Amino acid sequence: MKTSSGELHHLVTNLSLSERRYCSLYLQKHSDSSDNRYLKLFNLLRKQKEYDNELSRKELGYQKNPGHYSVLKKQLFEQLLNALHQADLFTNVEQQLLRSINQCHLLLQKGLFASCEKRINSLWKMAIDMEHYEGQIELQNLKMMLKARKYYRQVSEKELEHWMQETSTVLSEMEITSRYRYTSSLAYKMQYDSGIRGKELAVRMKTILQMPEYGSEKKATTLKARLDYYQVKALYHFANLETEQAFNYNKKFLAVLDENSLLMKLHSDRYFSVLNNFLIDCLVLRKYRMLDEGLLKLRGLTKIPAFKKLINFNANVFRLGYLLEINYLITGGNFTAAYLKIKTVQAGLREFGDKIVKHNRITLQYLMAYVCFALGKHEESLDNLWPVLQEKESAVAEDVQLAARMLQLL
Repeated sequence: MKTSSGELHHLVTNLSLSERRYCSLYLQKHSDSSDNRYLKLFNLLRKQKEYDNELSRKELGYQKNPGHYSVLKKQLFEQLLNALHQADLFTNVEQQLLRSINQCHLLLQKGLFASCEKRINSLWKMAIDMEHYEGQIELQNLKMMLKARKYYRQVSEKELEHWMQETSTVLSEMEITSRYRYTSSLAYKMQYDSGIRGKELAVRMKTILQMPEYGSEKKATTLKARLDYYQVKALYHFANLETEQAFNYNKKFLAVLDENSLLMKLHSDRYFSVLNNFLIDCLVLRKYRMLDEGLLKLRGLTKIPAFKKLINFNANVFRLGYLLEINYLITGGNFTAAYLKIKTVQAGLREFGDKIVKHNRITLQYLMAYVCFALGKHEESLDNLWPVLQEKESAVAEDVQLAARMLQLL
């Protein structure tokens, strides 16, 4: 499979600090050559903001051998994927489950039936707790393979019937979960369709809310289904300008995962997305105590490995946290406290740069200008306002206006 230069550069430059360190060690360990070209190319690419093909070839001595350079890029891409897979095994419980299931197959092949059965029973509970249906099905297959390898000795028909009932339950739960994932995907597609916002989105979403799955929360009988149920309901009420109802469903979603740290890690991307919405709800509804608690929780997520793996996670925590906090301080008339945050915000904007989308950067600049102006620091206000005044893209201006209205900035 051909690997484009853009894909390799994107992979390298989007590694977290810990992933970058692990990949460097992996490349050092898995290269026999004293002239480690994998590591040289890796270090070269991670320093390039934009990929420079000619410079990379020149630095590595491949000006006259473009074919060899293409092979090196492909091999480095595969090496990095292997390294990331190995790193994932230490932190990703889903990967640990799948690896252990494969080990059961190996034990079965070698005739170590007692060890295999013991491991299957241990993994079964883990797969149930995670609602990992694919793993449960694979473990069910292993159970039956184990019985067959023993020629069904000491296996009653009742045990086989129990196996069938257990498998049917797994398939039924998988079907329910898939159904809710399908309906939630329909809702998100509507949300991301061009030009669909506000009440218009709520009107379109009514077709989903009228489906049997959304007649009662009790119908969402699996945890994953319940999470989808809460998210769709929250999105509908937010679009319909019913912030209190959206807040309540977002709160329920977070409570489910707060009670189960394992599932929180497995659904870290969804947890962060809902926490984002929940904090905005708190600001709009003026639930400031809950907003303070939520901001502490948000910033605490940067210490959890599962969240660190999310793309631009630290940048997004910075962006969301200070958009909310400064607006919260402005709303309460606490301009002095807001002013004390400005240097930190400016440093964050320099550090994260393009990792923060343009309209959010401009909104932060606007907020800082507003705070400075309110305190009579007009020169500083103009300095912060200058990037806003220079912006010429109408789409960005519209996004800033939307964000300002949502956060009650204007």
